[in-house]
Amino acid sequence: MRRENRWGLAVAAAIFIVLLPVLGHEFVSWDDDGFLTRNPDFRGLGPAQLGWMFTTFLKGPYQPLVWLSYAADFLLWGMDPAGFHLTGLLWHCANAALLFLCARELLRAAMPGVPEKHVLWAAAFAALSFALHPLRVEPAAWASARRDLMSGFFCLAALLCHLKGRGGWTFACYCLSLLCKPMGIGLPVVFLVMDKVILKREIRWQKLLPYALPAAIAAALAWHGQAVTGATRSAAVFGPAQRLAQAFYAHAFYIAKTFWPAGLSPCASTRWRRASCSAPSSAWPPPGRPSPCAGACPPSGPPGSAPSSCSPRCWARSSSAPSSWPTATPTCPG
Repeated sequence: MRRENRWGLAVAAAIFIVLLPVLGHEFVSWDDDGFLTRNPDFRGLGPAQLGWMFTTFLKGPYQPLVWLSYAADFLLWGMDPAGFHLTGLLWHCANAALLFLCARELLRAAMPGVPEKHVLWAAAFAALSFALHPLRVEPAAWASARRDLMSGFFCLAALLCHLKGRGGWTFACYCLSLLCKPMGIGLPVVFLVMDKVILKREIRWQKLLPYALPAAIAAALAWHGQAVTGATRSAAVFGPAQRLAQAFYAHAFYIAKTFWPAGLSPCASTRWRRASCSAPSSAWPPPGRPSPCAGACPPSGPPGSAPSSCSPRCWARSSSAPSSWPTATPTCPG
């Protein structure tokens, strides 16, 4: 193995060690219940399951490749959350390694006179800073957010292929990213900007044409998924000014939290009303498993008793959960 590629493996290993505690976490009732624990449709790779994966808009997103990965998890681990979290963690580590490779190629192109040792250190710093940032904790530790990890993986793979001049692989990875989440729709525009500003390549607008069809299909599927789940609003209800404000807030939020990542835990947020909690089952959290709402519900009695106050709905019974799972699952405001 080439020395520079060992750096990528070292970055991935460091991420794995730091985030290893996620393997001890349970499923949570933010989407994990609707997507996974109460959903039998993805459990297997038979014709019925495959047909469902490629046609469903459950909770809005069209994500057939993500459902395939969940099915593989089920076949490997059953419904053990540790297995699902392990797969998510491995995707996150792979993304960190890919980001290192992309940063290395960009730095080589942008600063050809810089010693290779400095390039490798800078690329490793960029990858570690990204992968260990608190904003990355959610997709790495939340089973239902795997679409972010998988879409990010294929977007980074497409970027790396583009940097190396492999057009066919770039297009294939781009299409695969859209089958996980449509957040990479604008990636071809990023390619053109990079070609002009960093790589100093000749700009050919016709290169965008092959990407137009998958981008249009992904956009239509995304809109349809939101429409069928009731997540869209008409212009009369939510007008242009509100939409512009929402877009501005989303960008401002992530920019601000990148530099000051405080107040990111919804369970511990003090902006929500405090409320009494219903008594949880003594089976939750299981022995040795931390509650996803740890710190949000301070105990006020013996172990297993309900906290006197906490974030709204921090404990909620799950009456339809199979008997092999905990009879209570933690939830927080959604």
